[in-house]
Amino acid sequence: MNGVESMFDRTAEDYDRFVSPCRVCQFLVLAHEMNFKGSEKVLDLGSGPGLLSAHVARLLDDGEVVGVDLSDSMVRLASQRAHSLKLSNLRFMRGDAMSLDLPDSAFDAVVSSYLLHWVPDMNRCFTEIRRVLKDDGRLGIMVPSLARYSELREAFRRVVSRYCEKDGSRRISEMVGLRVMRREEVLPALKSAGFEVEKDFELNLRERLSAAVCLDRVKAITWERYLEGVPMAERDEVRNELLREFERNCGMGLLTTESSIFIIAKKRRGDQV
Repeated sequence: MNGVESMFDRTAEDYDRFVSPCRVCQFLVLAHEMNFKGSEKVLDLGSGPGLLSAHVARLLDDGEVVGVDLSDSMVRLASQRAHSLKLSNLRFMRGDAMSLDLPDSAFDAVVSSYLLHWVPDMNRCFTEIRRVLKDDGRLGIMVPSLARYSELREAFRRVVSRYCEKDGSRRISEMVGLRVMRREEVLPALKSAGFEVEKDFELNLRERLSAAVCLDRVKAITWERYLEGVPMAERDEVRNELLREFERNCGMGLLTTESSIFIIAKKRRGDQV
């Protein structure tokens, strides 16, 4: 995951500015579905700039939250957020979701937002989550669904297709630096790792943005990995064309879809994985 680490080290502040605020409603939904009682020890895996972690920490009168992220810059930003909000029950550390430096059965709950599409081995990630959860511990995750930024993808596809290499169709479909996911790939992996799925559903939120903010948000998520199929000499031209394409479609603002699949699961007792 070194490429992901270096990317988010570069984009952490822009990510906090352009991406995190658009997910606030989704964070509230995920925390609500977890139904915290107030005394849990919670792990936020892939905690980023710490917005979800901070919200959960506010719900825990006698509990605590540990946020883990691969990026030092994200950990620094999140720690600053916890300090500024005076959340003494919230701390952050650097760590790899594939190999957590945390003890077995240490947490009552794990939450994770927009992490799975970055990990190289989803099954191994779930196995690690299961290891650090207590028996009957609960897991709440958000993953990007098929409708995620579909409008931006369509605009990008129209602009970039002629610049891409013959095998560039995959790069086009993943232009925001992440692959969308389906329930059919996540739910079986959870069950195989020893989890019982309690609930899963999709939530779509529509938002109007200026063309410039759309492009800034995409860059914050990807550090322009969406240009991987474009020759270096033509990248400025593609950026300008993409901005014009967004502007042509804006009117009152370019309509974008923030779409996520929510999954709530429980660690099964006694399963050997």
